[in-house]
Amino acid sequence: LRFFMTLGSMACSLLFFYGPDNLGLGIGAMVVACIGYWSSLVFYNSYLPEIAAPEDRDRVSARGFAFGYIGSVILQVICFVFLLMNDRFGITKGFASQLSFLLVGIWWFSFATMALNRLPAGKPIGTDQRHSLMHGYQELRKVWSQLMQMPVLMQVLQV
Repeated sequence: LRFFMTLGSMACSLLFFYGPDNLGLGIGAMVVACIGYWSSLVFYNSYLPEIAAPEDRDRVSARGFAFGYIGSVILQVICFVFLLMNDRFGITKGFASQLSFLLVGIWWFSFATMALNRLPAGKPIGTDQRHSLMHGYQELRKVWSQLMQMPVLMQVLQV
């Protein structure tokens, strides 16, 4: 989680240096930022069973998402202020948008680091990768058998 969060936030901050003359940097940084974000979500979601009892998981998950949305809206308002009132800060709109990327990367890294420092250390479930791979296939078979029992969903998915 920490690796992908750092990768994504640093790539997002790198977009500060994006401009019309370096399209490759912009595309590359955006791809790496998306990989970091989506990959970190996999590990983020796996922490819920470790930090909350089954009866508390909905509440804890909702609270975590609520705090995340509140934080992102606060930063979005700050970035809108820079962008829409750029003349008051003596900056161009282009620099204001670049600054927004830098602020998002710093914001993401800072708040994720604070959260990660409070989470318990992850415990590996084992070192036998074949067992993990077989467990994954067993889970896929279980989902497929459940899917086969839902004709309406099968029709929607056109399977």
